Amino acid sequence: MCDPYSLLEKRREVVELLRFFLPVVTFFVAILVMATIFELLPDVLLTIMGLLSLIRIKRFSDAFAATAAMFGMDEAQLYCEVELFIQEHWDEEFAALDVHSRGLQYFGSRPRNGARSDAEQVPRRRAAKKQPEFRPADISALPAHMAAELVAPTTPPYIVRDNKILCRLAHCGVSDREFETVAAWRRHVALARSHLDDPFCGTCGHHLIVPPEVGRANVKAYIAAHKKERCIGASKTTLRQRRAEITRLDGLMRNASHILVPGKLFLHCYQSIQA
Repeated sequence: MCDPYSLLEKRREVVELLRFFLPVVTFFVAILVMATIFELLPDVLLTIMGLLSLIRIKRFSDAFAATAAMFGMDEAQLYCEVELFIQEHWDEEFAALDVHSRGLQYFGSRPRNGARSDAEQVPRRRAAKKQPEFRPADISALPAHMAAELVAPTTPPYIVRDNKILCRLAHCGVSDREFETVAAWRRHVALARSHLDDPFCGTCGHHLIVPPEVGRANVKAYIAAHKKERCIGASKTTLRQRRAEITRLDGLMRNASHILVPGKLFLHCYQSIQA
């Protein structure tokens, strides 16, 4: 016969889980329908894990275990799903957040089960990665109308000092600021207003020639369009979005020569230009 107190305790656990989890799920679903999902995804994931960390239930060791229980899977399976998701959606935003170190801190602090549970826990620290010297992307294969809007920098836009990145672009207001990674420096270039005076794409490493008719107020939008539609250093996620957009425009019999997809669809861009 079931203990009524035990049933009541389990019911309270479920209610507490739903109390914290349902608003998070609702928020996440709302974000998924937005076009900027991959720009907001790192913040969304951190928000979700932050809210889940508020859960305090004896049945679960931590928020990750509670999440696994809500999806009806064991923790090992959820680890695999998360790993696969990150591999497919990795972007410079993740690198800028230094999620690898955060992950080591999180998982390194979790209690281990099995034969090694009583062993002394030795903190693991990733060796500092050597920062690469600047090298602009090769644009020699770009269609002429796309290459015409790019100019290679005459001096490196950043330097490496003591394994830190220092911005050396013109008009930079924080030239002495040290960035931990190239990805963090790219975010600075993309967000700092001072760099709109001399537009630069940190992804492909080239200055952009912005047409005079664009106007200063639309320079940032012009840079964003370059990264979204024709930057040769775009991420896999962006390339997938470009392929989908080309397919959509083809179905409408629209010209897609402004969209670059290296590889199989690169010829498509060239043919569209000649048409």
